[in-house]
Amino acid sequence: MVGRNAGSLGVVHFLRNLSTSHFQLTALADQDVTRISEILDQYADSRIDFVDASVMAVVERYGSRTVLTLDQRDFRLYRPVHCHSFEILP
Repeated sequence: MVGRNAGSLGVVHFLRNLSTSHFQLTALADQDVTRISEILDQYADSRIDFVDASVMAVVERYGSRTVLTLDQRDFRLYRPVHCHSFEILP
């Protein structure tokens, strides 16, 4: 998504500055992989893809309600298990 909107130089800039940003990299856990498959199955008729489902599963695991994404359509469609809907930023 960053690459599509900011180009490859934007991705390079983002990655070079990631370690000093407020963002945190999170690895997928076994439970996330199971949840990703459930999400992809449940929303098979939508355009939710593996990356979106991965973010959704991790956000659910952390119990967060806020998601920063440029792909608002898929995240507005999705109904998390721990809340009615995500607060989507920006």
